[in-house]
Amino acid sequence: MVLRRPGQVLGAVLTAGNVTLDTVARNAAVAQTPLNLSRHEMAILEQLMRRQGRLVPKDVLFDNVYGADALPETNTIPVHVHHLRKQLAALQATVEIETHRGLGYLLLVPKETR
Repeated sequence: MVLRRPGQVLGAVLTAGNVTLDTVARNAAVAQTPLNLSRHEMAILEQLMRRQGRLVPKDVLFDNVYGADALPETNTIPVHVHHLRKQLAALQATVEIETHRGLGYLLLVPKETR
């Protein structure tokens, strides 16, 4: 299934705290320091940033990363989120990815960093 999006959504530079993601160039950075993300980690970060402050169900992330027809591996999304968290922490990103067991993930910018 192909979803049509308005042009401004496709060409957006998303920002959360000191993290930016250019959805056209497919690159992300923390305070202008590039992140070295796999395409799956990049897709997860994009989905979390697009829904910043809202819970993103694990199955929605899986469908956006692998496609709706892929056979689910039980730990692929948590592994990618783990790697993403490590890279964000190493560069002192001012965002947090919360895990809500059995539900999904939430990208937050703590109030003290806004």
